[in-house]
Amino acid sequence: MAWELHSIVSINAELADKRAAKQQCSHALCTTAWVYVTIDSTVYKVSRATQQITATIQFGYTIDAVSSNEAWIILGTRDGVIHFLSVDLDKVILSQTAVLPHSEDVPLQQLRCSSLKEDRCSLAVLSNSNWAIILPDIQLNLLDKTLQGEEVLEMLKMVATVKIDLRTCHGSEIPCSVCFQDDNIISTGKICGIQLWEMENNDYMLSDTSLWILEDVGVRKCEASSDGELLLVISEDRCLVVLQLLAGMMVVTNIWDRTPVQDFVVCCSSFNQSDQKACVLTAQLDQKQAVLCLVSLPGLVVVHSIDVSPTAALCYGVMSEDCLLFTDLSISNGQAHLQVNQLMLSRGEDKLKRLIQQRKFMEAEVYALNNELSVEVVYKAHAEFLMDIVCNNKTTDHDGEANHLLDCLKKIKDAEFVCDLCMTSPMMSYDVTQTVLQHCYQVSSHDGELHKKISVLLHKLTLFQLIYGERAFSVVSWLSFLDTTVVDNVKASLQLGDFSKAAYIWTASAGELIECVGTEVMVDILKAIPETGSSQELTSWIKDIILPFILSQLPLMVKDFLSWAENIVYSLEENEKDNWPVNSYSLATAIQTLLLNHKSDMLVGGNALYKLWDDLVRQLEDLRYLHKELKFPVSLAHHSKVGYTHGHHDN
Repeated sequence: MAWELHSIVSINAELADKRAAKQQCSHALCTTAWVYVTIDSTVYKVSRATQQITATIQFGYTIDAVSSNEAWIILGTRDGVIHFLSVDLDKVILSQTAVLPHSEDVPLQQLRCSSLKEDRCSLAVLSNSNWAIILPDIQLNLLDKTLQGEEVLEMLKMVATVKIDLRTCHGSEIPCSVCFQDDNIISTGKICGIQLWEMENNDYMLSDTSLWILEDVGVRKCEASSDGELLLVISEDRCLVVLQLLAGMMVVTNIWDRTPVQDFVVCCSSFNQSDQKACVLTAQLDQKQAVLCLVSLPGLVVVHSIDVSPTAALCYGVMSEDCLLFTDLSISNGQAHLQVNQLMLSRGEDKLKRLIQQRKFMEAEVYALNNELSVEVVYKAHAEFLMDIVCNNKTTDHDGEANHLLDCLKKIKDAEFVCDLCMTSPMMSYDVTQTVLQHCYQVSSHDGELHKKISVLLHKLTLFQLIYGERAFSVVSWLSFLDTTVVDNVKASLQLGDFSKAAYIWTASAGELIECVGTEVMVDILKAIPETGSSQELTSWIKDIILPFILSQLPLMVKDFLSWAENIVYSLEENEKDNWPVNSYSLATAIQTLLLNHKSDMLVGGNALYKLWDDLVRQLEDLRYLHKELKFPVSLAHHSKVGYTHGHHDN
């Protein structure tokens, strides 16, 4: 197997306390996505993907110990305060005094955090003078969700009620190291070796079990495997000892005594979580260099080793055997220089994945092509990256990035991926949305269902442009428009009195309207037409759109339509007086003409409907003559000799 050594980031910092050079002033731990490095009183947050420092958090005192789970970084400072730092928000949400402030010569030695159990975790705080178990009275996951929802007042209320429950552990000595194994705590010491502390009645008590050994050896450090079956310890004489739980007893299975062991971290393969290994840092006798080894468990067989600086230190937290993290710290004249390094297994797919994570897409493309790997993976990741930039306006050259996105989409052969990405990513401009959807329409031609979805979206985009115009296009307006139906858009245009726009939408969506417009929907559409609109535009709308649709698709509704139309004819006498009765006569004759043209297609009773409407037309013709020739202003209701049975109207 080939391995590659890379530098992730270099950090230079001035130490506030020049004497810190004599002490450990730096710590490093990692989560799945981040590396947290502390120097003196400062925390640096580094992205594992981009290898950039994304946040810097300053504390008032030197940071002596750190621990973490995926949501929280927990730090102990020299003033005896424990701080809860939110990974997502990069802010200290909770600070509580947990132990007495330490002198500069007696720092906080260790801070260990248990896994989250029922939204809670325990902390073990260890110093040279005492040690204790802390049970924070707080649901960390609930607090995290509250923070994500930006419910600041709720968060403040929650934090205000937090109580740090300090449980001092009384043993025969102050441990050198502690670790969690499920709900229990393991402590190690120079005299007692290994001891087990069990949770009983919400308190930790020293177990009287006899399975713990090495009382006469002394133990500097301990760490349990993720499955709890193995316990690794560094003995007082710096040997690495592996203990395994067998038949209820902890049994020594292997001892590394080849070279002195400075530190170790248990890690597992990202491809097989049950395949656990240990990253071991050993020191040469001359102290001029150290060796970083990856060893198998429980056999302690060396898989890989590399020489490193004697000032190297391991990174704790979530670490995979495929990517080992360590730091190298040098201090000179009060200046600290720290470099975070990673030792990575050089599988072809792994290297390609790393290049993609680091957003080195051009390099990744060349590497994939040269090594016969899937270049499609590179194009897809690059397209998602560019889509995020275009959709969230993360660039000043929006058109340039949009063209770059289109070029990338054209390289991808997976039409379903391209269409799904474009359909689920609302973009900032009308032009870019139209361009990418048109590309999707072309590449989806072989997939009927997908092709139809893209066609519907393009049609909606055209309607949006017609109704609102391109300048009104935004992510919010487009998403809102997608939630509306064609009928909603028609009704909205009618309510505004824009009959021409409503007519265009209707004509352009005729096929969809045939499927979705029934009697009830048509009644709602008719109700949306304002009585105070232009009679000329209303007449055109009825003659060209509504009545032809009703006659062909909803013939049983003709009687109800004529009743509604009669009300409109009567209302024009009041709402459009200057042009009455000519306006009512024009509307009535337009309807009469369509009825006559469709007479042969009408259902039973059609002749009676025609006769009654013909009577109304003749009355309006008489009124038009009386008004124009005789200057005799008679109302339609007063002139009616025979009442029309499809509606009753008061004078």
